[in-house]
Amino acid sequence: MRVPGPNTCVAVAGARPPAPRVVRSPGRRWPVAGPRTDRSEAVAELSPCVSHVCALERQGPGVLHAVASLVAPPLCGVCANPCGYREAICDRCARWLARECPRRTILPCGLEVISAASYEGVARELVAKMKYQGRIRLAEVAAERMARTLGAARSVRMVSVPPSPARERARGFDSAYMLARLIEKRVHFGQISVCLARDDGPRQVGRRRAQRLADPPRVRLLSDRVRLSDEELWLVDDVLTTGATLSACATVLREAGARRLRALTFACADSPGLGDSDLAA
Repeated sequence: MRVPGPNTCVAVAGARPPAPRVVRSPGRRWPVAGPRTDRSEAVAELSPCVSHVCALERQGPGVLHAVASLVAPPLCGVCANPCGYREAICDRCARWLARECPRRTILPCGLEVISAASYEGVARELVAKMKYQGRIRLAEVAAERMARTLGAARSVRMVSVPPSPARERARGFDSAYMLARLIEKRVHFGQISVCLARDDGPRQVGRRRAQRLADPPRVRLLSDRVRLSDEELWLVDDVLTTGATLSACATVLREAGARRLRALTFACADSPGLGDSDLAA
C-alpha cells in the first residue's frame, strides 16, 4: 500500500479544498492553483475563455455574433419576434414590406414625391421604433426599400430634410440624413448635399393638417452663397404626412436655382388633399 507523502493532498470528506495561492508581481496579482509560479501558466488558468473569444474574432464577426445569438437570441426590431442574427427584422415583417408597392404623390406646390411604402402596419411601427426608440439599425431596412424604389443604377444627388435643432438634440441623430447616407451606399452614383437648415418651431407630430399647413416649418439655406445647378435633386425624408415640411424645403431650393426637384420618402400617409397612386398600377 502506497503511503502519501508530506506534500500530497488527501481528499477528506467535508473538507474545503486549499485556496489558490496569490503570487505577487509588480503592479498585478496572479492567482495560481498550486505550486506553479510561471506567469504564462497563471494567465492561462486565469482566463481560459479569452483565447477562444479571440479565435472567434479572427474567424470573422459573423461567427462571434452567431455564438452570441445562442446566449441572447436576436429579436425583430419591429415586432420583437425571433429573427436571424444577421437581420434587423423578422421574415414576417420583411414579407409585409416586400408586398408594398411604391406610391407617387403630387403635392399642391407641384413637388412629386415617391414613397416606398404606405404609412401603416409594419412601416409605421418601423418608423416609430427608429425615430422615437433609437433603433438605428432599422434605418438600414428603410434605406434598402428606398434605394430599390429609386433604382440603383441612376445618378442621384440628394438633399436631406433637416430636423429642428431641438428634435435632433433630443433624439441624438438626424433620421433623414442617416437614410440619405445609407441610400448613398446602395446606389452607384450617389451624392448628398447638406444645404438646408431648420429653425425650432412647433412640433409637427400631433398637429392637424390645417395647423401644419397654416404654420409650416421655417426652412432656410445654410449659406446665401448656395447656388444649385440644373441637376436633378431628390429631397430625402422618412415620412410624408401633410407635405408641409417637404413643400417648405422645395420652396427654398427652387429659390436657390433648383429646376428639377423631386422627393423620396420611406412611407406615405393617407392624407386628404394629396393626390397619390401606386407606381405599379
